[in-house]
Amino acid sequence: MISSVWRDFEPGLVNELSALFDPRYLDYRSADFDAVSALRERLGDRIPSKLEIGSNSGEFLEGLNQRSTADRPAIGIEHDGTQFNLSVKRRDKRKWQQAEVLRADARIAVPLLFAPGSLDEIHVHFPDPWWKDRHANRRLLEPLFLRILARRLRPGGQLFVKSDVFDYLLALRDYAAASGALVPLQPEFWPDERSWTYTRRERKCMQVALPFGRGYYARSSSFDGALPEAVEVAESFAVSEPGKAMELLRGRPLHDRIQREVQAASEQRKVDAED
Repeated sequence: MISSVWRDFEPGLVNELSALFDPRYLDYRSADFDAVSALRERLGDRIPSKLEIGSNSGEFLEGLNQRSTADRPAIGIEHDGTQFNLSVKRRDKRKWQQAEVLRADARIAVPLLFAPGSLDEIHVHFPDPWWKDRHANRRLLEPLFLRILARRLRPGGQLFVKSDVFDYLLALRDYAAASGALVPLQPEFWPDERSWTYTRRERKCMQVALPFGRGYYARSSSFDGALPEAVEVAESFAVSEPGKAMELLRGRPLHDRIQREVQAASEQRKVDAED
């Protein structure tokens, strides 16, 4: 049964959120819905053009503010309360006019806040790989959520990911292919980053000579970007070589956990039938 919070949502949004979450979690995260609603009111008729997920204390978002306009602002989403407060302080001190900050779970906020085909850029810099198996469902970038992100990009819009966990970037390529929504950008089409500000993690990597890599993607021309007419199930988007990329990580992604649960349930039904 759908939570009361969802009753006014259009079916496509309900399907997206249902693909990612148990309704009980959405009830628990009701503050996220309130935060999104408040930000939508502040935005008014303005349509965001750029998004950073995991904006931390706002170093990179400050650069997005400089590269955005008042009518097409940038949005930073940060889950951690301490880092969110630091972003707000930075925004107020520097008097940003072209960027807003939101505290929420990005997997909830993105479907609700951004219209399909509205974003030019999405940035996810140094996402937490959530190494442990029991934490794998917290991992941000997997096929279902990549499809949600791709729907918010305009045709040709781009997703930019940086990480010092190269195995994560390798897994991302597999996930992007499985999603059917994103294709890698060849290096000759990468953006000129001289106008970009550094994230805190990026600056630290450079200070200690820790290498990091890039995974840059564009919305696929074959992806129609329409909201789903039914709930998408994770096992429908298995990676091309199951487990190969994620064997390099110590944890496993949400879709792999679901596949194992489905298989276990099927085997248990066979045992019950034999009894």
